[in-house]
Amino acid sequence: MEKINKGKIFSVRFVKKDGTTRFMKCRTGVISKLKGGELKYDASAKGLKVVFDLTCNAYRMINANTVYELRIKGKTYLGENAKQILSTL
Repeated sequence: MEKINKGKIFSVRFVKKDGTTRFMKCRTGVISKLKGGELKYDASAKGLKVVFDLTCNAYRMINANTVYELRIKGKTYLGENAKQILSTL
């Protein structure tokens, strides 16, 4: 699999905590909207990926374990491939 640079825009489909599915256009590495403070827990230790939702203009968490589709740079990755690519972002 190719190496994807951090900060790229991508779309993702995953299952939320309440069991519903979610489609999101997002980006990693956004710091311009930070307002100070830190998370009180290690998101990556809980299998979560912090991203910036481009539609809502807000930070969101993606459960990396429930991702089933990821699109980036014109390519679609499904299942385990999607999870592997997400982990490199």
